[in-house]
Order: sequence, then C-alpha cells, then structure tokens
Amino acid sequence: MGSKHFWLALPLVVLAAIVALLLIWRPLDQLSQGAPPVEEAAIERVNLTPGLISLDVRTDGSDPVVIAQVQVDTAYRLFTATPLLAGARLGLTRIDIPYQWIEGEAHHIALLTATGALINHTIEVATATPVLTGPSLELLAAVGLLLGAVPGNRASCMARHAFAVAAHNEFSAGAYGWPAGFPADRYDWRGT
Repeated sequence: MGSKHFWLALPLVVLAAIVALLLIWRPLDQLSQGAPPVEEAAIERVNLTPGLISLDVRTDGSDPVVIAQVQVDTAYRLFTATPLLAGARLGLTRIDIPYQWIEGEAHHIALLTATGALINHTIEVATATPVLTGPSLELLAAVGLLLGAVPGNRASCMARHAFAVAAHNEFSAGAYGWPAGFPADRYDWRGT
C-alpha cells in the first residue's frame, strides 16, 4: 500500500523539482540578454475630478516604463507619478495631472517615456467620474438582484416592468424630456 502512494506522489515531486530548478537557474534569461528593452504600456482607467485628470497606466513590457513628460491637448503639463504596483511586467502607476478640463469636450493625452516612446489616449467626452455613494450602491444592488439574480420568474418580469415604467415617467417628466424627434410612442414600456 505504501509503494502505491509513492508512485502517485512521484510525478508531483519531480514536477516541483523541475519548477524549483527553473526558478533558481533561470535559463531563459540568457535568451533575452542581447535584446533591446521593450516598452509597452496602456492607460487602463481615467478618473476625472474638477481640476485633475488621473490615469492608471499598466506596463506590459520587459523593462519598467518611466514616464518623462505628459502632454494634455498638445501642451506639456506638470504631473506626479505614484507606483501602485511596482515591477516591469504588469506594473501599475497612477499619473495625476492638474488640469482644468472642460465638461463635454474631447481631450488628447500623450505620455512620453524616458526612451522616447509615446503612449496616446483620447478622452472623447469629458465628464466627471461618478462617486459611489450609499444610495447609489443600494439602487445598483436592488437592480442587480431583481433583474439579474432572479431571471425568468414572474417577480423578475414585474420588477422589470416597474423599473421601466418608473424610468419612463421620470425621464419624460424630468427636465430633459425626450430628445427632439424621438418617437417615444414606438417603444413599449410595459416590459416583456
């Protein structure tokens, strides 16, 4: 019985030994020693608050990406860079740019790295990033519960109908109203 467990555990022990040798010896590092560094980065998230643009930049290259200069709408701006997750591979950096952005307008951001590579990003329509508050979280939880967690039953259909009617009444009676030429009577708000 003991030799049977030995033969079952042997492949796991051999695999662990091979992984340990690869991590200690690192034979693949010799393949990339002569290669030039690859700088790759992407802007994952943009947070707009009055007077500030915050960017979360994720690096994906073999070497760390160092942001040397920042342009907003073709003008160089001061910025602060705070590493949130250090490292070359999948590192995350927060870039804060003090800038009086204009609501509803497009803004072009260019990050210039220390090696001269450009990382471009365009904010198509600038709007303030919504803040998650207690009432908005409760509303999102209720919508998720009623429409997502209980799909297909009678209560879910009734909830969809109630939310659709409430949204229709609030939108059509609100300050915005229907857009000009919008055929509101073509849409059935009773749910299905």
